[in-house]
Amino acid sequence: MVLPSRISVHPNVVRIAGSALGLPKHALCHDKDAVPTTYTTCVHSDKHDMQMKHYMIKSWVMVDGERYCALIARDTGLPVFYPTLYVTSQVRNRSLSHAAMEQAHCALAVLLNFCSDASINLEARLSEKSWLTSGECSAVRDYCQKDFRPYRNTERSTVISISKAGKRHSDAPKKVAKHTTSTRLTHIAHFISWLANLLNQSQLDEHTANSIRSMEKCILALRPSYRQRNPSLDEQRGLCKDQEKELMQILAAKHERNPFHNEGIQTRNQLMIVMMRHLGIRSGELLNIRIEDIDFQKNEVSIKRRADQLDDPRRRQPLVKTLARRLLVDPKLAEFIRHYIVNTRRLIPNARKNPYLFITHKSGPTLGAPMSRANFNAVIRSIKFSSALLRNFSSHDLRHTWNERFSEWMDSKENPESKEQQEKIRENWMGWREGSGTASIYNRRFIRRKALEAGLELQASLLRTKSDIPT
Repeated sequence: MVLPSRISVHPNVVRIAGSALGLPKHALCHDKDAVPTTYTTCVHSDKHDMQMKHYMIKSWVMVDGERYCALIARDTGLPVFYPTLYVTSQVRNRSLSHAAMEQAHCALAVLLNFCSDASINLEARLSEKSWLTSGECSAVRDYCQKDFRPYRNTERSTVISISKAGKRHSDAPKKVAKHTTSTRLTHIAHFISWLANLLNQSQLDEHTANSIRSMEKCILALRPSYRQRNPSLDEQRGLCKDQEKELMQILAAKHERNPFHNEGIQTRNQLMIVMMRHLGIRSGELLNIRIEDIDFQKNEVSIKRRADQLDDPRRRQPLVKTLARRLLVDPKLAEFIRHYIVNTRRLIPNARKNPYLFITHKSGPTLGAPMSRANFNAVIRSIKFSSALLRNFSSHDLRHTWNERFSEWMDSKENPESKEQQEKIRENWMGWREGSGTASIYNRRFIRRKALEAGLELQASLLRTKSDIPT
């Protein structure tokens, strides 16, 4: 694609094009002081494994550690210019994460596929001020609802019931979740508005600007509402006591229902779940822990922010979303961590080549490498398949469970701290900013249970005084 002369091209956009073509690092780098990308290019699909007909997403790791990605046209192997420029200037330059860049590219790939199917030349239409009609905006909305993933049999059993057989191979189009549709439309609306303003910047009068804003608002208005009608009934994040017990029993070493057969993998996975359950940390925080972050003399674990870490080979780098902090660990848990490092991790080939606590145990090119998010998600899926009680289990449930147990513990104390102090303690441990209000989200289940208990106690007191219920 010929680059418009009126646009100043970001150096990274040029370098991405050169990398996609397999050219040397500095071949297309006009800025002698710019940091080139690495020669490693990697193709992977978005979080929904979208089968894009004409496009794919490539990820890079810059030599300074920055994770970068671009939307690549399959027929040319080059980045699609305007989406790349948009994500670079509007997403990357706002210091948003690599995952946010991927999400934006995936939404724009949906838009470009729609335009291809509908024979719409988006650039020509916007240049001619022929805006998308309300009908075309609705068609974009319908297209964004499509699930582009191929059918996958996620059931392990080979027995298929007659009642399900017809449904499994139905020709009815699959749809993504409402929040996915909404996210796609948000990115598409902002991109079309940005592109229309860019293409008409030399003749952007008030009428044109208003028309562009109206088109953007039309698309945004089509986003589905995905608020739950009965959030207090539908939202049950966290594990009940029976689920906690089942989880820890299954993950016990050499348990007959342990879904992991290798003893070293059993130890690693058990430690991961125990740390998340006891410390309430996120999966990204867990996978980001280095051995050097653990102080065995003080029994402390440091949670540190390491975005774009240069020595982290993972393209989808696990990130710490919360504030950095130090957490005290129980001596028994500290000993469990030390035991894993000395007796399990140390024996894995290549383990000493990286400082991260949790590594890959499976033989292959990644043996001994830092554990990837995909590997971690595979562990969680195996746990879900191991028990009917855990079929809806999510690693983030352990963070909600920690908060519920924290509230229970505070409630059981004879002289508990004030509600304000409790919230500050919770925010500090969780890594939330003081006064952010996030604590109330994670404490809903406990508050809901206390409300039910209070309601029952009130009814009991009314019945003790004067019963109005006939016996």
